Amino acid sequence: MERSSRRLRLLFLFVMAGVEWSSADVGEHVVYVAAEATGANDGSSWADAYTDLQSALDHAEASAGAITEIWVAAGTYVPSKRTDATDRRSATFMLIDGVSVYGGFAGWESSIDQRNIEDNPTILSGDFNGDDANDFVNYDENAYHVVTAIKISMVTSFDGLTMTGGRGGDLLGKQITFGGGMLNQYSSPTVMNCTFTRNTAGNGAGMYNENGSPNISHCSFLHNLATYNGGGMRNYYSNPIVTECTFAKNSTDFGGSGGGMSNVQSSPTVRGCMFRENEGDGAGGGMVNGGGKPTVTHCTFVQNRAAMGGGIFNSYTEIVLTNCIFVANTAYSGGGIYNDYSDPRITNATFSTNVSTTSGAMRNYNSSPTVTNCVFWHDSPNEMLNTESSAPVLCFSTVEGGLPLGAIDGGENIGDDPLFVVPVDPDGEWGPMEADFRLRPDSPCIDSGLTVLPWPGDIPLPALDLDGKPRVLCGHIDMGAYELGLMGDADCNFVVDLDDFALWSQCAFGPGEPGLCSSMDADGDGDVDVRDFAGFQRVFGRQ
Repeated sequence: MERSSRRLRLLFLFVMAGVEWSSADVGEHVVYVAAEATGANDGSSWADAYTDLQSALDHAEASAGAITEIWVAAGTYVPSKRTDATDRRSATFMLIDGVSVYGGFAGWESSIDQRNIEDNPTILSGDFNGDDANDFVNYDENAYHVVTAIKISMVTSFDGLTMTGGRGGDLLGKQITFGGGMLNQYSSPTVMNCTFTRNTAGNGAGMYNENGSPNISHCSFLHNLATYNGGGMRNYYSNPIVTECTFAKNSTDFGGSGGGMSNVQSSPTVRGCMFRENEGDGAGGGMVNGGGKPTVTHCTFVQNRAAMGGGIFNSYTEIVLTNCIFVANTAYSGGGIYNDYSDPRITNATFSTNVSTTSGAMRNYNSSPTVTNCVFWHDSPNEMLNTESSAPVLCFSTVEGGLPLGAIDGGENIGDDPLFVVPVDPDGEWGPMEADFRLRPDSPCIDSGLTVLPWPGDIPLPALDLDGKPRVLCGHIDMGAYELGLMGDADCNFVVDLDDFALWSQCAFGPGEPGLCSSMDADGDGDVDVRDFAGFQRVFGRQ
């Protein structure tokens, strides 16, 4: 054991010493923008930066590929280049394929790694008059789209900027356009570290994606309003990858659906996202899906509201939903999820404190979802309502009140209290004191799940739980979105100690037992190697 420990420490030091972050040298391929610059205004340096973003875009477009990056310092920038010479509102920042735009600079940096996006807000605004007020007051003259991308490829990055004040349509519905914050048509840009806030449009107020597959990560969609569908985002025949984004307090009007996100004949991959306090005037407070095959993993739906499907509304949709939590969502029907002619596959989800007039956690109408390793507890007035030809299959799950009427018992279901750490919010207000739906050590849901899913195609369980911990530990899995077991606990005694330290070497270099070694796979890539050692060290150091 001593020899193994020494070997591991040497490996750890080697890995840490070998990590060196570097950036490409800044050359003539970069153009600079800074609203407060006082130099030559030619974009050649921070001192001589353009004071207007449009000038930098024009420069890049004229460079015939020589300019590949635009760096933008903190400040507020308004579009000036019109797509319709007679219409001021048609002015937009038009992206150029192969030219990436980066915000968040203070105006001295020599590498992208040096910027601080939070300290240096770079705002692209559609407010030409500078008079926008709350509740979308004084938006009459605002740009239809703050940013527009047409036939843009994934090599084009759009990173570290805030889009606000877009008004893609008339609030009274007289004119319907799309994408107040950003309009992507036949485009798949890489959008990172961006904020879309206080934009409005007929559909897709924050962002509208049509016939494209943008890669969107670490972005926030806040306080956007769609007259009809998709307050935060609308995907129309599009398959974006949306990773670790926040959709909060977006909404729709006039019976519109998808307060947070609206998907029409689209198959987005949504991972690690938060949907909170969004409102769909019609269906889908957090998300609405019409057709397509969305994949939703490691997501949280909390305090969303709609007439049907407070968290999610599915219609004619084949959705795969895994490791998600639905908490305190409200609706007239289907507080957590409403399934309409849809047969979703729902695995390791937790439903609690969702409220509806008819069905707290889930409403199935002509729908037969497959529900595995899930927790349904303390939803009101019941956990699930099945109507028409609905016949959901539940297995290895716990449901308060027992198996719902009309459901098929797939085996090993229980009706026991899951024993959440904090089952309800102590102060009644969601915030720092909010409830904790992880499992206590004495929960009957521990090690009670199914590790091989009963689905066609052998779809595997995810490697990690909602907290990012290994999902299958010691050959077992818990019910619900959270796994109680500890990362690094190879001998499964709920303590990471020197015995586990010795076993790490066997898992990394062999021979090691796969069922035990899964707890060492910190990054969930199916292989235990030196990259997992830092995660093990963090857990080991806390024991």
